[in-house]
Amino acid sequence: MGLLAQVLRDQLAGLVQQAFPDERITFAPDAHRQAIVDSWPEDVDDEAARRDWGFARDFVEAMWLMLQQEQPDDYVVATGEAHSVREFCEEAFGCVGLDWKEFVKVDPKYFRPAEVDRLLGNPAKAKAKLGWQPRVTFKELVRLMVEADLQGQGR
Repeated sequence: MGLLAQVLRDQLAGLVQQAFPDERITFAPDAHRQAIVDSWPEDVDDEAARRDWGFARDFVEAMWLMLQQEQPDDYVVATGEAHSVREFCEEAFGCVGLDWKEFVKVDPKYFRPAEVDRLLGNPAKAKAKLGWQPRVTFKELVRLMVEADLQGQGR
């Protein structure tokens, strides 16, 4: 029996709880577009914070590839790209033709003092040894999440 370790950076699939900032962001355009609420400010944490968001299905593929290896090893599964919360808002609200600045406010109560402001994984080893790379881009990921919310699947 072998052991392996996986470090998975922020993976998303569109089916997450609204307790997470990224889900609150993608749910908000749905709420505004469908007039569920009027002029409802969506609170987010530091808009300049950067995260390495990737698609959960891509990450599961990487996990499966790890299990196919003869020898266990440690891998970092990430996109290797960091995007800000601001970029996430721009993309999500842009999917439904809205300007995020009209609906989102940065609320310091959501700031996490112990949180690092830039989280970025290096997937070079997973790419080199497993032949893995993410298929879904950041923009596609945000669009998938917004579409899931618009169809009522994200809740």
